[in-house]
Amino acid sequence: MDGYVRNIILNELKELEKKENIKILFAVESGSRAWGFESKDSDYDVRFVYVRPLEWYMSISKRKNTLEVMINEDLDFAGWDLNKAVELLAKSNPPLGEWLNSSIVYTEKDNIIAEFDKLFDKYLRENALVYHYLSMASKDMETLREKREIKLKKYFYMLRSLLASKWVMLYHEKPPILLSELLTLVKNEAIQREVDKLLEIKKAGDESTKIVGNEIINEFIFDTKKEVEKMVKEIPNSKNTDLKFLDKFFLDKVLYYEKI
Repeated sequence: MDGYVRNIILNELKELEKKENIKILFAVESGSRAWGFESKDSDYDVRFVYVRPLEWYMSISKRKNTLEVMINEDLDFAGWDLNKAVELLAKSNPPLGEWLNSSIVYTEKDNIIAEFDKLFDKYLRENALVYHYLSMASKDMETLREKREIKLKKYFYMLRSLLASKWVMLYHEKPPILLSELLTLVKNEAIQREVDKLLEIKKAGDESTKIVGNEIINEFIFDTKKEVEKMVKEIPNSKNTDLKFLDKFFLDKVLYYEKI
């Protein structure tokens, strides 16, 4: 990625640490740039997890555990406190899973992403991931059925979400974040070629670029949705209710970063 933009992001993260009296445990890119189908004018979606001083967690008052900062129209920062991130870990929160899989890492302390990753796998709830991605894919299905124009980025959101849900069903793990990896599930070369053509248009265009859905890809989208909806009914609605590992992880990190 652009070294100039990366330095701006790193400086903004350092300023945020000072202003909020936090330690950022890791910060990554999310959204279309992390997914591998950004446009020329795509913004930067910086996502991070942070920890506060021990005293902050000792209050019985309910405190805000998120931070949202819009640096400018191109830089969108959003973060979760460690307590919120760990709580969502137990629920197999899909966005958190994507943050952990991001190939664009701006900063990370003590290899902590790998620790989060192991816990995410330990508390994996396949059905939570699959239903999330199915829901995301369903938002614009009616537009395709009516053959109306659709923003190309939404078209890719739909395709990516369906492939992600299918990945979970096939491999019993959280899906990769890159569309290129998810596309390995597509065995039909004609579909691959059509997707590649649209990717070229997406990367050369802007966020407002619209198309009328490609018939070959549309058929694949509808067929994949039906396939996954059938498959998901067969998986048990199970979850790991033993939270002692998460409690220990949270407490260990708060105490450790209090000392340094």
